Amino acid sequence: GPTPSTMDLRYVTSLADTNACDAVPLQGRLGIPDGRLIAPGSAARSLVVERMQRRDIHGMPPLGSSVIDSAGVAVISDWIDSLGNCN
Repeated sequence: GPTPSTMDLRYVTSLADTNACDAVPLQGRLGIPDGRLIAPGSAARSLVVERMQRRDIHGMPPLGSSVIDSAGVAVISDWIDSLGNCN
């Protein structure tokens, strides 16, 4: 997509090396106080989850979907909530 990012969310990349865990978003926080791309232990503060739940210009994926994948959001939210840190 057109948004510049240094995130590496491949399965083989360790969480600490994703450039997403506890990282301040470069494109704004979408109204989430103290938002992070992935906020360990807090899906509510994680922009990855927020973008998955949206179908506007801030949504992810940006194209090809008009339906929120509720099961996918739940899986990612549960995973983020279970994180104690970025290691």
